[in-house]
Amino acid sequence: MQSCSLCRGQKWWQNPSGKAQECPLCEGTGIQWDPGREFTYEMGPFTLNAPAALPATNPQNFSGAAAAGPSLTGVSCQVANYPFRWMFALAQSTFPFTVQIKDAGSGSGRSFVPVSTQVHSKNLFGDSRNPMPLPTPYVFQRNQNITADFTDISGAVGVCSVTNGSAAVAWISGALFNTAAAYGPPFPGVPIWNGATIIIAGVAYVISSASGSGVTSQTTLTLATNYLGATSAVAPYAVSNSIRVAFKGVELSQ
Repeated sequence: MQSCSLCRGQKWWQNPSGKAQECPLCEGTGIQWDPGREFTYEMGPFTLNAPAALPATNPQNFSGAAAAGPSLTGVSCQVANYPFRWMFALAQSTFPFTVQIKDAGSGSGRSFVPVSTQVHSKNLFGDSRNPMPLPTPYVFQRNQNITADFTDISGAVGVCSVTNGSAAVAWISGALFNTAAAYGPPFPGVPIWNGATIIIAGVAYVISSASGSGVTSQTTLTLATNYLGATSAVAPYAVSNSIRVAFKGVELSQ
């Protein structure tokens, strides 16, 4: 690494008034400032509460992975051959989720939230139009993993009762239907599942988003179209959460 051109690696300098202070150019690191080049790492897309578990098609970032339950632990993406200064956090998902992000290469596995705690995705990530800036950028060292544990708090799997030619679906067992309200405009107060895809007996249907329809209680919901499969009181269902998160920043040359 090159020494800072202002303090020459001493980490402090003598300002015009003659007083010693932390070097303003390198912020007291003693290292030459490296603006880097824009770079983005991503985890996913992967699916939680999927109809069936699937291995990742790209293990490097868990792309294509699916869990039949609500959680995936140890999701990772590896920083390549240069240090990476993480500056923005972004996420896209079907529904909200909770997450804990860690630096696997820090020795202690440093977490960016309290240890053994996951935080709500709305409190951590922005999106592609409004990325969430980190108050203090963080540098991941080269050839080390960014890891994360995820938990879906919005999808579900279970068993339902359906009738051929009817749009009505009744809960039988497993996770109850989600009656939580959608976040913010344009439809605050609307059940978060309305308009979402539900897999019933292996076939994809859409939950109705019509006013007064959709998820009407934790045990009843209405499809946008009639159910076309065989009548069953034990049809498996799944409402999945597809997630991808991104770490945007700069790749450093030093």
